[in-house]
Amino acid sequence: MASHRRFQIPNHSNEALQMMNELRKKRELCDVLLHVGGREFRGHRIVLAGASSYLRAMFTNGMLESGMRDIKLQGIDPAVMEILLDFVYTGI
Repeated sequence: MASHRRFQIPNHSNEALQMMNELRKKRELCDVLLHVGGREFRGHRIVLAGASSYLRAMFTNGMLESGMRDIKLQGIDPAVMEILLDFVYTGI
């Protein structure tokens, strides 16, 4: 009988999000540009969709924005958007 080994990396999810946040800050591998109140915010669809059911629906349900790289969001203050994005990527 074959034995199975289990590998575990403590804090894997935290470290993965930390790396994704570093990529975001360096503007690397970002696949969406959110336009909010005259400001631009880069991000990764997979991270944003995992944190927001609204954005998940926008990216996956055949909405016009699902095929767009540049997306304009209305009704949100740019300062609030910055705080939200930092929270999504860091939990802080």
